[in-house]
Amino acid sequence: MGRMLRLAGSHVILYAATALVLVVPLSPLALGLGAVLIWASVVDVQTFEIPDMASALVFLFALYDVLFLHSVGFPWWDRLAGAVFWPAIFWGIAAGYKSLRGAMGLGFGDVKLMVGIGLFCGLSDTTYVVLGASLSAVILLAISRAISSWRRTKTPVGIAFGPFLTFAAWCVFLLEI
Repeated sequence: MGRMLRLAGSHVILYAATALVLVVPLSPLALGLGAVLIWASVVDVQTFEIPDMASALVFLFALYDVLFLHSVGFPWWDRLAGAVFWPAIFWGIAAGYKSLRGAMGLGFGDVKLMVGIGLFCGLSDTTYVVLGASLSAVILLAISRAISSWRRTKTPVGIAFGPFLTFAAWCVFLLEI
């Protein structure tokens, strides 16, 4: 429990610091989204699973924004396209990896999370989410492997991708509002 609290606390600090650096006023929608993204990230680090409820809440926050707030300047059809295209790409990558390697490389939780992220950020700006998440995950994995090699210890086989997706989505969302 102590590790999870430290992990959650570090996430809150990171997400709040990002909003402060970007000088973005946080609306109730942004605060709710941030809380759900932090929850999804912390659980994914601990269990390698993104809670279905977290994915559903991200989707519902995005849907509320599309229907009532229009805080992001994209037309509804662009955001709908993002909610369909990006999960399909993630599903294709997951299925392809599993058929090639015989093991899961990308979980279905990431696919479901991308529905809400795509709806929030739209088709084109979700590209920045995926690029930012992918680059930061690759950099962290390379650093981890370098340190493990230097210390002559084993490198973890897999890393949770959800934390990278959630933080990249948070950054792109803040830059859009």
